[in-house]
Amino acid sequence: MDHGVTAGMEALPAGRRIYVTLQLVDGKAKNGAAVSATGKDHVRATGFLRDVSYSESPATFLRKARRFDWIHDRDQEVTVGRVATFVILKTRFG
Repeated sequence: MDHGVTAGMEALPAGRRIYVTLQLVDGKAKNGAAVSATGKDHVRATGFLRDVSYSESPATFLRKARRFDWIHDRDQEVTVGRVATFVILKTRFG
């Protein structure tokens, strides 16, 4: 997704759409309300993107990816800066 949105968190022009995958923990919104949709459903959501910086070692990343055979002895000693981008929804479901 290269719309210049994540770097400065600028807004997209009005009416411009981007498509993202939303993952809801246990199928619920933050307030605990159940949310369900089928693969063909479309959800209109408004919100913004937020970048979160963190560090992790290659060994940690490879463990999460279940690539244990790719881990080398020194992978735990190195730390790599990473950025995760989250969609912060403002839309209320229900």
